[in-house]
Amino acid sequence: MTDPAERLSLRATALRASDPQAAGLRDGGAIGRFLRRPAEAVDLDGFVARREARRIRLRLDALAPAAADPALAGRLRGALGDVLARTASPEAVAGRPCPWDPPCAFEALFRKQGRMTAGTDFPSPWVIAVTPRRGCLDVALTVFGIAREWAPAAAEALVEACRRIDWRAAAGVFVPAMRVLDRRVEDAWLPDLPAGTGLELDFVSPLVISGGDPREAPAAAFTSLGLRLEGLARWHGLTLEPVDWRAVAAAAQALDWTWSEVDTIRWQRGSRRQDRWIGMTGVTGRLHVGGAPDALARLAPLLRLGTLTHVGADVSFGCGRYRLVPDADAASASLARS
Repeated sequence: MTDPAERLSLRATALRASDPQAAGLRDGGAIGRFLRRPAEAVDLDGFVARREARRIRLRLDALAPAAADPALAGRLRGALGDVLARTASPEAVAGRPCPWDPPCAFEALFRKQGRMTAGTDFPSPWVIAVTPRRGCLDVALTVFGIAREWAPAAAEALVEACRRIDWRAAAGVFVPAMRVLDRRVEDAWLPDLPAGTGLELDFVSPLVISGGDPREAPAAAFTSLGLRLEGLARWHGLTLEPVDWRAVAAAAQALDWTWSEVDTIRWQRGSRRQDRWIGMTGVTGRLHVGGAPDALARLAPLLRLGTLTHVGADVSFGCGRYRLVPDADAASASLARS
């Protein structure tokens, strides 16, 4: 069986053979070239069927209180980048294409791969999440598409990144030593939509909307999801060109979106690029989604994909994560009728 880390190199070799202009592949342009040359066009249902994701999950002993810190995922992100940079090529750390074959993990997971459109970079092919679990803390890194080939390196780096966190500051409790009780690397699956005429999105990390208030216009998290999904499709060698995004946006606007149990969360994250602290605001809570069945059906692939990809802004800092659950009001009404 071909070693996973060699598959991108083989694809690059094939492209070089078919395109004499693709000289940049050998000197480190393999990933960028792969993203810019999707092999196949699919619709949203096709992407749901073809999407591939691996989840690296760590369970940390006695650190559940740290999950209450909305800045924790961002600090883990920064620590992970620092660890991967230590074993990266000098070119990748400097922001240039990695010349190694196959490219280093920092190149695949952290270095910007250029613009997908005039104003939009290709998205990072991963998201990070923290979840309290029976007194412990689960730290999960989910990687998409060809980035899965660097999952082994990411798993090792994630453990080291956790060792670099000041857990006493994050959890508010004294922890003699950070202990990893378990580490697993497994496929990440999409949930089915709950049956019925409505559902709820249970946001367990803050939803952030660029230039808007998620309490007033939560549908914007999905009407603006198209470019992100297109970017993640490229990490699979696909493009969502056939999708009628105007029709998808119209379906989202036609649905009823209502918050309950909503909390406004404010925190700060550090920006090394800007050398300053940035104020962040988002909301958590339950977002009820209901309305015409045809509109809900059109949006169904996005609602399912969003559970993996997160939605809204600042997803690389752990924002916009939700679970799909049955709509409590719809379920109660159904029981009353039965």
